Amino acid sequence: MRRGWIHTLVWAVLLAASARPAPADASEQVLAVYKDGKVTVSQVKAQAADMARVARNLQTFATAEDLYRAAARRLALKSILLSKAAEYGIEQTPGWNTALKLIECSALAELMLDTTWSSVQPSQVDIDKFAAENPELAHPPTSSKGAAQQAGKTVFTPSDKDWLAWMVRSDQALPLINKLMAEAKSRLPAKCAELDEWRNGSDDTVLLGCGSIQLTRKDIQSLSETTGMPIESCSQVYLINNSSEEILSLGELAREKGYGSKAGFAESLRAQREAWLTWIAKKRLTDEMLAYYSPTEDEIKDYWQKSYKGVQEQLVKFEAIVCPVVVPPDASAEEQAAARKMAQAAAADVIDKIKRGASFESIRAQHPEYRYMSDCQATIDPYMTRQFDQQMAVLGAGDIASEPIEDYGGFCVMKVVENTPRQKMPLQYARGAIVEDLKFAHRTQMMSDPDGAILDKYGFSIRTDVLAAVAQSAQAGAAGDGSP
Repeated sequence: MRRGWIHTLVWAVLLAASARPAPADASEQVLAVYKDGKVTVSQVKAQAADMARVARNLQTFATAEDLYRAAARRLALKSILLSKAAEYGIEQTPGWNTALKLIECSALAELMLDTTWSSVQPSQVDIDKFAAENPELAHPPTSSKGAAQQAGKTVFTPSDKDWLAWMVRSDQALPLINKLMAEAKSRLPAKCAELDEWRNGSDDTVLLGCGSIQLTRKDIQSLSETTGMPIESCSQVYLINNSSEEILSLGELAREKGYGSKAGFAESLRAQREAWLTWIAKKRLTDEMLAYYSPTEDEIKDYWQKSYKGVQEQLVKFEAIVCPVVVPPDASAEEQAAARKMAQAAAADVIDKIKRGASFESIRAQHPEYRYMSDCQATIDPYMTRQFDQQMAVLGAGDIASEPIEDYGGFCVMKVVENTPRQKMPLQYARGAIVEDLKFAHRTQMMSDPDGAILDKYGFSIRTDVLAAVAQSAQAGAAGDGSP
């Protein structure tokens, strides 16, 4: 049912408009803070009213808290990014003059689309007919309140009447919008130069043209410098601020139809200018955050304490006397077996002498033919069946393995110097892995939720007590007005 540019979005609760007036000082109460800034209750209510109005692109919020939280985040993010845009000097770059041409075109297109959509006023007969023919769409998806109620959130359900009116309006406006799009595409199509001209054309070669907009190779190069992204095709121009070829044609059609002199154009132009500035600033900032991120010492320690799961297996440090298996190169199997038994017996004899009071040092002095190994260490898996693991796992510092252990080219008498049980990997050894984990998590968040990453960087936080109070106030106001 929903087609083209009209998104299937759910009624957003009109909280701000229906709330009863609050005391003057309450409206200036701080609801959220971030580095060098704050968001007040009055600002959030105004933003929420704008987000929740019955507009061409309706947004979805099931609860009052969701709406106000989203409004606070949007305000903070916009303020941060506009501040960064000024810091970057985006409007002072040579390419900004080219950007302004596209910004004006987008503003004209959006104004014409909004005006066309708003001109549609469905009758009650139309609404009733739509409800009868589309029973599955007659109720807003937010009418199910169970999960939100169980979470203790303030819940509102929009009326079927308002929901249906928006749905019908969207359907009736769609043919008008499609007609405008067809006219724009037919009369003012966007024309793109061939790839060879993009690569080899002169500075004055027009690479993208539509109506009064004629962008030369020099214009495109300056726009690329302003946006901080390579632009090597028309499709990359359309990607800026999520624009499109259709918007370019619609904007030029709106220009011909005189929308530049309409009352709403100044506001539409301001909104598009800010949208472009925040888009460019966000791209530059996220690129910086990806390229130069390095976790702080506090972040590393916090991750190690709370999240790191790496372990250091049981570690034994030991010294050993090795009774070697001496076998001639051409020894038979029987001779090899005999040599092994001789070495094993020698090692067993050493263990017996130590049990009766001899020291490691005295054995070494008495038997220079045996090899001595010091400063050895190895990890232990107590579940392994090999001799080393089974014997060494249970010994403490100073203890001798009770049986000779075959290794290192002979049979060993092993003495434990230190036996460290299985434990969480010490920070000094885990640091490298933790840094990589944090960098990967940072990249993942930047790719999946750049807005959230930026807000985190700037210390954005919401005062939950104020948020709850504002939501409760909205609920009381809606109930008093008889609103849903």
